[in-house]
Amino acid sequence: MRLRQDSCRGSELKNFRRDLAVNTASTGEAWELAFGNHAISRRWQYFLSSTLFVERIHDGPVTCLSLTEDQMIIGGSSVGSITISCPSANERVATLRSAGSAGISTLCFNPSSHLLFAGSFAGHASCWDLRRTRKPVWETRVSPNVIRSIHHLQNDKRTLVMGGIDGVLRVADQQTGEVVSRYIIEGRSSSSSVPGGSGRLVERKKARRIAEDTRLDLMPKTSRPSISCVAVGMQKVVTTHPDNYVRVWKFDK
Repeated sequence: MRLRQDSCRGSELKNFRRDLAVNTASTGEAWELAFGNHAISRRWQYFLSSTLFVERIHDGPVTCLSLTEDQMIIGGSSVGSITISCPSANERVATLRSAGSAGISTLCFNPSSHLLFAGSFAGHASCWDLRRTRKPVWETRVSPNVIRSIHHLQNDKRTLVMGGIDGVLRVADQQTGEVVSRYIIEGRSSSSSVPGGSGRLVERKKARRIAEDTRLDLMPKTSRPSISCVAVGMQKVVTTHPDNYVRVWKFDK
């Protein structure tokens, strides 16, 4: 498989300051907002400044959120637990725990398979089937550092994409957690201007597939800039980075 990457200089997509808000999740009607130094989730309605409700969903600080189609709130915490809460009943439905004690850094729920995926600050990835058990379906360490973001294509039950602080884009199997491929950026690039006179430059680079045992500490940081967020589309993955770049990874058939 060949892969191309387009790098576009622009404003970095950030969360609020860590001591304020660390994660948001949205539905068609409202926003969920988690506060980093508190175990609190707040919901705001679109176009309104009023708070719909304030709910304590954890005993420790909330680090990330996800929402199910039936409006259940899934919240990860810095103490390694995940809670599932029902806003209408104002109660916790379930509490999930992984084998490790590291905090939960990111969450991703797949409504097609009812699988919940979580990444940790220690580089572990975990999966639960919310229909069946509170024990993880699988759990594996996929990175030596923090996993910042996990995502999958809508209605896809096979592929999972992960990115984190080590800058490696990982593609895994949703059912087993096995990482099937890993990619970093090649150093050489070519630049071209965006049509329309905006003055914006687009850099085109090639990406390289690396082996599982590759020594990342021997690679330059320019080949693996830290990944802040991942979004998966048809034959492409979009990532944001602290170096103010938005990158589009294009996969050729």
